[in-house]
Amino acid sequence: MADLLRLILLVPLAYIAAVIAAAVVIAFGAVDTIYGVGSAGTLFVAGFLIVYVGGVSFLPALLGVVVTELFAVRSVIAYLLVTGVFGYVAHLVLPYTGPEVLLERRGLAFAAAGFVAGFTYWLIAGRRAGLARDPTPGEAA
Repeated sequence: MADLLRLILLVPLAYIAAVIAAAVVIAFGAVDTIYGVGSAGTLFVAGFLIVYVGGVSFLPALLGVVVTELFAVRSVIAYLLVTGVFGYVAHLVLPYTGPEVLLERRGLAFAAAGFVAGFTYWLIAGRRAGLARDPTPGEAA
């Protein structure tokens, strides 16, 4: 029952936190290049990016959650690698129509956002991944 509750409550919460973290990283990595560090425009853009990142990453994240839960992947390195690569691939696949100066940093910002999102998700839900808990020592497997 506790595992089911974790899947219903903790996994969506972790996804939302990861999306917010990724959007803030992209906003600071891109917008601060033009407007300067700590501008109000950075947080304004991050608000829009939350919706964009959440929509773009939903299906890949859902696939990742299913795989990590089924195979009980709990390694932070696995989460960082997969989400960092996904972030960079998103930079390559998604269209871009903005200032040239942002295009230079876009790949790095997307990869960094993937790393941060993966780490955020792992902190909240990933380190407890797995549909069945490990048996405690002394219990029959």
